Amino acid sequence: MRLVAYLRVSTTGQLDAYGPDAQLAAITAWADACGHQIVDCKLDDISGTVAAADRPALMEALDMIRQPPQADGIVVANLTRLARELHVQEAILATVWAEGKQVFAADQGEILANDPDDPMRTALRQ
Repeated sequence: MRLVAYLRVSTTGQLDAYGPDAQLAAITAWADACGHQIVDCKLDDISGTVAAADRPALMEALDMIRQPPQADGIVVANLTRLARELHVQEAILATVWAEGKQVFAADQGEILANDPDDPMRTALRQ
């Protein structure tokens, strides 16, 4: 599967602890282990107070899964790198799923789409 990696650093304090290099290392190790190809990497730097719609790299990653798709999905190191606020995270997930694409987190694998027959899937994610 061809995936675009999305990296996000919220604050300057994260640059050392969980900066882009650490996130990319986690994503690359996961992708290699699972047989996925990273086709591009997008980074929003110091984005903690920036709305999702104002994060250029996130918008570029989403554009890569739209028609004609350049990637089959998006991968992040963990869901907090997609967005820390739950409602923002859920909106981004819904956008990807509406395109018929997939979202992966290196620390847990595929983030499965909501299933009306399995409401616990959404509850556990949230």
